Amino acid sequence: DKALRLELYVCGDANDAIVTLHDIYEEAVWPENPRHLLTPFEYGSFRANVFDDASGRLIYSKGFDTLFAEYATTDPAIKGIKRVLETTARCPFPKAKIRVEIQRRNKQQEFATVLTTAIDPADYRIRRETTNLSDWDFEIQNTGSPHDRVDVLFLAEGYTADESDKFRTDALRLTEFMFSAAP
Repeated sequence: DKALRLELYVCGDANDAIVTLHDIYEEAVWPENPRHLLTPFEYGSFRANVFDDASGRLIYSKGFDTLFAEYATTDPAIKGIKRVLETTARCPFPKAKIRVEIQRRNKQQEFATVLTTAIDPADYRIRRETTNLSDWDFEIQNTGSPHDRVDVLFLAEGYTADESDKFRTDALRLTEFMFSAAP
């Protein structure tokens, strides 16, 4: 029930992109549905494919988009000005060694591999995240397992520690507003 988060850098312009692995984290929770690990759709300008290293079998795939995909459509990118933008890719934490391929959609709308890396879940370089005891959280609404639901997170950005009651009140009010009408 844990997650593996890959911190990636995407560098390039409208015509070219290089993807590099910056860091790897173990997260305490994998909130997505464990019954749907292979995406049936070709969404996104990027895709993460995870293969079991021993058998070569595809065990996870998911398309995603990045801010880089948006940057690649801008005038500076079209003029060849390269930028570096961060993005992340997540998958369930593996039980054994894996091979991860990050792919980017090319101009023919086909995916081409731009990064391949092997990951051993026992690697000491994987950062193991823990909860910061000075952080606080609270639950507003729980309708079931996060594997079958959508999580919404409100960050207290801009609130001071002394304003925690105000943040809670504001978050509750926003939740009520969001669910006041059907999607």
